[in-house]
Amino acid sequence: MLIRKKMISSHGDALDRGRILAHISEMKELQNKVAGFAKNNYTLENIKKEFRNDQGNLVEAIYNELAAIR
Repeated sequence: MLIRKKMISSHGDALDRGRILAHISEMKELQNKVAGFAKNNYTLENIKKEFRNDQGNLVEAIYNELAAIR
């Protein structure tokens, strides 16, 4: 198994392992929140209102992925 210490993407700064793991954790938390709202029959527009404006596209993508597997 290969364990990376840094990740360099073409879209941003280099990230160390701690920042990568933190980002994964944040994304999982966001997915869980969106899933919880969807489970409680919130519409996409109502779910988006629960998050920052700059998260709207990400929330929509998560919502659509969750809808596809339900």
